[in-house]
Amino acid sequence: MTILEKTLALYQVELFNQIPTEALSVIATLAEEEAFDSGETLFNENDQADSLFLIVSGAVKLDRGGESISTLGPGDVMGAWSLLDVEARLVTATAVDTVQTLVIERDPFFELIADYPLIIQSIMRSLAQRLRRLIRPLERELGQHVGK
Repeated sequence: MTILEKTLALYQVELFNQIPTEALSVIATLAEEEAFDSGETLFNENDQADSLFLIVSGAVKLDRGGESISTLGPGDVMGAWSLLDVEARLVTATAVDTVQTLVIERDPFFELIADYPLIIQSIMRSLAQRLRRLIRPLERELGQHVGK
């Protein structure tokens, strides 16, 4: 993939969609293409999470505790939070068929954002928007209970 194709793919990631295109193209230079064959494990539950995976093509099955919980496809992301956090993986990800991904590892990402504060500012805006979306239903529910 070209840097432009990677940039366009990364723009679809919620964590990155507030980042200006020029800065996102810099992140795209970190994105490594990685392919997985059908049945191959991308990562295991409880592995140290240190990278984001963006599915470019193919399908990935997610299992937790040996039970299938979801199947992801092109445009879906696994491990977005792992760029910012050091928690273990919550699921095992296995390729259902041939899977093409873009992978961004945490350490190079941290080195990059040290030089590009605009990137972290944009990510913070994106995270704040996501938190607001998660909190709104709770606020409505709390408001209903307070009024009783």
